[in-house]
Amino acid sequence: MNIKDANIILFKRYQIVLNDYKKYADDELIIRSKKMIDVVLTTDMLEDKQSRWLGFIQGVMTVYDLLDVDTERNFSRPLFHQAYEDMGIEKPKSISV
Repeated sequence: MNIKDANIILFKRYQIVLNDYKKYADDELIIRSKKMIDVVLTTDMLEDKQSRWLGFIQGVMTVYDLLDVDTERNFSRPLFHQAYEDMGIEKPKSISV
């Protein structure tokens, strides 16, 4: 696994949530986020751009209370740590908050 693979797992996860989310389905930020996910999943986008778009979508989902930061961190951290290990990159040190 690499970072792009981990990103794609998260984009697919968020696509399911956003497609099922009806309350603000006509909201511009929700519509934009869904379109961004579609672009990422249908193009070969650079990893750093994917990561920026992922952050934007996570921010939107947090504002609409569709994503809990702690829960998502616990889900995504092992994905990225596995990607770093597979790529021979040292895992970042944890920061206690």
